[in-house]
Amino acid sequence: MNNREGTPFCSIAFGSLGMKGAASFMAELNHLADNRLLPALPMLEAKGLVSPELVQLGSHTSVGHPSGNAPAADRGVLEALQRAGVRVLVLKGTLLAHTVYGSPEQRLRVDTDLLVPPEQRSAAEQVLRDLGLAPITPLSANTIDTQELWVGDGSEGRRLIDLHWLLLNNPVFADLLGFEELWERRQPFTIAGFTASGLGPCDALLHAALHYFVHHVGQDRPAQWLLDGDLLWLQLNQAARDELVQRAMQLGVAGLLGTFLQEANARFQTGVDTTLLNQLQQAGKRQWRSGIMRVNGRPLAAQWLILRTMRGKRARLNHLRRLLFPSKAWMLAKYPEAGGWSLPWLYARRALEGWEKGVRH
Repeated sequence: MNNREGTPFCSIAFGSLGMKGAASFMAELNHLADNRLLPALPMLEAKGLVSPELVQLGSHTSVGHPSGNAPAADRGVLEALQRAGVRVLVLKGTLLAHTVYGSPEQRLRVDTDLLVPPEQRSAAEQVLRDLGLAPITPLSANTIDTQELWVGDGSEGRRLIDLHWLLLNNPVFADLLGFEELWERRQPFTIAGFTASGLGPCDALLHAALHYFVHHVGQDRPAQWLLDGDLLWLQLNQAARDELVQRAMQLGVAGLLGTFLQEANARFQTGVDTTLLNQLQQAGKRQWRSGIMRVNGRPLAAQWLILRTMRGKRARLNHLRRLLFPSKAWMLAKYPEAGGWSLPWLYARRALEGWEKGVRH
């Protein structure tokens, strides 16, 4: 069985398994399911990372995750946004499912992430509202307001749309990649016969690397995201790879890209040149944004990094205020059993819970 430190998935002899062999197979399948990789088993087999017997067994298991909106549901949303004159870029799982995976079903996803220009946010929200979707208040007091999840049912089934008006929600990275430059480098692709626009391949890989470190702590990073990086890298020609590296250097995220590709390399044998990885990581040592890789489990370090990127005392004070005293709507969403009159006590409760969590860790 593959270990969790990033070594390649080993092949397991199917033969006469016995109880011990069957248990090993199931353990491997559960590990793959935890990392959202079961539908991608045929791709892993083609890479020589899993055995044909494991692929055959995996095709008969029900262990897995939901696979997001039906393509027809995504098409309905994208067509409605287009009719309203809203420019939109498809991001992350849905984009990659239709561009770098063998088939859309091989890339598991929960929702569809869409990026619109900040000035068209209201127009996009009205389109979603007209389609019968409603927003869910996000529980994230530690980031800036950049996205909102919309949920609703339609004739094509359940629709979950994560609407973004900035690409990244951490203040350290929020101003790195604006909509207009991403739009200039967009790529066309097809969803249920509809021609949509998504991040260009270089931007998609850079976004995958930043998202891997910026949005989630270590235990929430499935190996599926590394497979995304593996497939995106293999899609790029040499000129595109050179452009990607140059852009990462200029944006101050070379270390993040290098470490992401190194982990993809170890897990999926991507074949990224070690000299290039060393070059990126060495450059990253001089780039302060690389500090995001060292803040897991260290909330004060994470906040210090955020404060460092803010300009002026007022911006820093406003961030600290939002961090310590989130909005009433946010607090009532976190503690739905409470009433608005109890807001001061809810702030005290949240502070106590945070202190207890810090002591346990």
